[in-house]
Amino acid sequence: MVTGGNPVSIVDSVTLNASTFKTAGNLNSNWATPSNAVVAVSETIQPASVQYMITLAASMATPKSSNTVISARGGVSSLHAYPIKTKNSILKPILTKSAPFLINTFNAFKILFLQPHKYKKTETMRILLFIFSLLLSVGAIAQEKEQLVLIKTSKGAIKIKLYNQTPLHRDNFLKLVEEDFYEGTSFHRVINQFMIQGGDPYSKIDSMKSKAGQGGPGYTIPAEIIDSLIHKKGALAAARQPDAVNPKKESSGSQFYIVHGKPFLVNDVQAMVDQKNGAIKQQLFQKFLQDPAHADYQKRLVAFQNQKDQKGLTDLIAELTPIIDKQFEALEYKYSYSHGAMEIYTSQGGAPHLDGDYTVFGEVVEGLDIVDDIANVAVAPGDKPVVGIIIESMKVVKK
Repeated sequence: MVTGGNPVSIVDSVTLNASTFKTAGNLNSNWATPSNAVVAVSETIQPASVQYMITLAASMATPKSSNTVISARGGVSSLHAYPIKTKNSILKPILTKSAPFLINTFNAFKILFLQPHKYKKTETMRILLFIFSLLLSVGAIAQEKEQLVLIKTSKGAIKIKLYNQTPLHRDNFLKLVEEDFYEGTSFHRVINQFMIQGGDPYSKIDSMKSKAGQGGPGYTIPAEIIDSLIHKKGALAAARQPDAVNPKKESSGSQFYIVHGKPFLVNDVQAMVDQKNGAIKQQLFQKFLQDPAHADYQKRLVAFQNQKDQKGLTDLIAELTPIIDKQFEALEYKYSYSHGAMEIYTSQGGAPHLDGDYTVFGEVVEGLDIVDDIANVAVAPGDKPVVGIIIESMKVVKK
């Protein structure tokens, strides 16, 4: 049965720590950046599991709301309802769908292993069955079918699927689709062999069309950058503001782009990887010199610079390089590509220089030829199509 209880947050029910999931970095604007851009990134968030979804949602939960989750407290036959709310409405589906399973599993284990003397053999079996059923439920969430959305444009239809690994972006996109938010907007920025960008409400308001690229629904979405979700041709990703004003790489609430891209040589892709890793090492180098414990190195550097002593600078860098390399190797995240990802970029193509800096949350499953058609239209200065490419509708479809 379900009984009442004092309002507590999910964090009060189970101690979950989202601080282990890191965000940082450096890139460009609400517009994705062409491949000749210099990219510098320190670390990237890497959420990839249901457990992460629950942890992130739980870390942002606060008490006292009408939204209810069920938590097992004191035994499997006595369930208590605890009201919660989130600071971001996008998280509500995750909280209501995912959090109860983790909480109930945690408490069931606690009951069984910390208080076994309280339960008879039959009750212990009931608890074990309860845990098993909850684990199956979590597995069902992890394997949830990917949602499909049909985008009808003035050039033809594009069907996309939304990744379950990026639930905040998925659910926000679905919410906007259901609200007909995108109807009448246009692909306001088109760059052949790079990407087509849309989703700005300004693009459907005559008096605001000149500002297309700056609009949105009035909120941003936390980054969900996952290294296995790459900017291959047809990838659906979220635009965002530049790192100078958006160091956490939070995504635009509505603007998105579809990668058109081009094939790259292996050496070119590796050069991009080396460039990004080099930028990380540069940040480590600067951080090392700014540490008061390393003031002597800072003084030597300044002296060599003032004296224009190139040999002294070269020797100092050679002295510090092994230290910085060791710090770099200890980092949890460094840029690299699997053989499969490298093969995709060299055969199908894409925009690999964007990886690690923007959230990829879906991909085109039908209509890549329409993406090609849009990418090849004539454009005016500012990469705006001479003839508008209108999004006539977006609808969730089953197949």
